[in-house]
Amino acid sequence: MSNQIWDGEIEPPAPNQWLRLGGVLAAAALIAAIVGMRPSQVSPTGVLGYSLMQTVLLSAILYFTWMRDGPTWRPIATAAGLFVVIMLVNLDKADRHAVAVKADMATFGKLYFDAGGRLVAPPDPSSHGPFSRATIKLAKETEKLNDEYMLQLDQSGMLALFDANRIRVNPDMVKNCGAIIAVKSDIPKYKARHLALIEKGRRDFEDVDAESEMVEAVLRGMDSRMPQARSDIERSWDLNGQQIEAAHAACQVLARGNWHAQGTVFAFTSRSDMAAFDRHSDRLNDLTKQLETIADAGRQRMRAAQREMARGLK
Repeated sequence: MSNQIWDGEIEPPAPNQWLRLGGVLAAAALIAAIVGMRPSQVSPTGVLGYSLMQTVLLSAILYFTWMRDGPTWRPIATAAGLFVVIMLVNLDKADRHAVAVKADMATFGKLYFDAGGRLVAPPDPSSHGPFSRATIKLAKETEKLNDEYMLQLDQSGMLALFDANRIRVNPDMVKNCGAIIAVKSDIPKYKARHLALIEKGRRDFEDVDAESEMVEAVLRGMDSRMPQARSDIERSWDLNGQQIEAAHAACQVLARGNWHAQGTVFAFTSRSDMAAFDRHSDRLNDLTKQLETIADAGRQRMRAAQREMARGLK
């Protein structure tokens, strides 16, 4: 056995280059995630906590892969510098997010329905945030459904029934009154699709990428108005079905041919036919007024929702 004693210096093990490379890649991925992450925190407390968590994670990666064999001050100074940078990045994103939310709410507040019942939105797409986009999407899908229904009515001849000149030019319109009443069989399908649309719209709002408190507040407002909205939809389609019945009855009167056109007005040669046609016309007008009342109530509910959101921004 040798009695020699080593009196030189013990060289520290060489740093693990693969570990360091992994640390660089992990840190780079985390930094990219921090910078690229969509802003979602608004409150200063939330930004502070979020920044601390990100700083601790990033500092831990750098410490265990690069700095644990170095002087103590280095990881401390690095963590402090990282925290300042990350905090500034998150504050900037939070500020941009707050601006975007205000723009979204401002857009929602500017939505309105024109005389034809179609939703009108500000033309600048950049101001359409998640809440206004969800509202516009629901309105457009509802418009598409109504357009499909109106096209079917037009193809049946119902929309031309009260224009004597159009029927004079094309008398076949009143020779197939069955095409009008046939549309009524599709009313339950339209009603079901419309009800499904508002349920889907509610889910779209539930999935909006915004603060949970804001989403919950919006959903509470929707849920408070949802029973009335469902009732109005069911009532509207029932009234549409009654309109079809009245139009079919008017078509049968015209099919008897006891009239001639005076411009767009019917001049009847039969008093009983004239009375019957007027009765069905009055019925249609009354149903139309009821439908307009329901539509007005829906617009008022939307204005109420806009006022609620406006108060929430103050």
